[in-house]
Amino acid sequence: MTLRSGFGKYGVAAGGVSPWEGIGFTSGNPGTDCDTIYTAGGTATGDYWIKPGGSAAILVQCVSGYTTVMRANGEGASGLETTAAYGLRPLVGGASAKLSNAYIDELLVASSATNPMRFTFTSGVDGRGSTQQNGCSNTRYIHGSARWNTGSRDNLQQWTSSHSSTSYSSRCGASLNNGGGGEWASNSTPFPFQDGTCAFNGSFADNSPNACSGSGLGDEWCNRDSWSASTGCSTSGWSTVDMTIGG
Repeated sequence: MTLRSGFGKYGVAAGGVSPWEGIGFTSGNPGTDCDTIYTAGGTATGDYWIKPGGSAAILVQCVSGYTTVMRANGEGASGLETTAAYGLRPLVGGASAKLSNAYIDELLVASSATNPMRFTFTSGVDGRGSTQQNGCSNTRYIHGSARWNTGSRDNLQQWTSSHSSTSYSSRCGASLNNGGGGEWASNSTPFPFQDGTCAFNGSFADNSPNACSGSGLGDEWCNRDSWSASTGCSTSGWSTVDMTIGG
């Protein structure tokens, strides 16, 4: 029996409830994504096997129907700046890690949600043991047609406040892009949310909060207060981020 995070000895959850053994329990019977597994009855937060597209099945963390695909923990490293997977499996609140851009796109294509990509900004102490400056705690969603692969990133600039909303905010305007990407979602970088060049907009970086230009390291969100309409963060500062995909 495969032990999953959140379950105790012999795969039994705290309180004696048996773990889910349906779709997603083994690599031979993966779910399309965590939403599929959740709908089928695998509702406990933990590790499940998914296969959203042509890539091989992988073990991921599922949280209430959302697949954890990236964690930026403020560890002062540039490992997220890659199209490949980085680190161990990304976990909500864990170390900096991500799935590959290709796998993230397979999850986005498989989703039927209006806005499947969810960013959860968190404040407090980051992975370097430093208290984040003016970090916010908030959740935002990204336009459902956005993709991480180069050449299809424009709608990564379209932020909204709910899973189903069709009203989006964009700091620099829907048509502005940096070489084919949107706003800070440049096609010149492997990690799309990195190259913020529109009036010092928010981005993953490691500069002062007043210079969120996208240069430097990329495992913590640098927010400008002028981005509050998009990110919902009203102060210039730093936040760690969990990114999940659901629906």
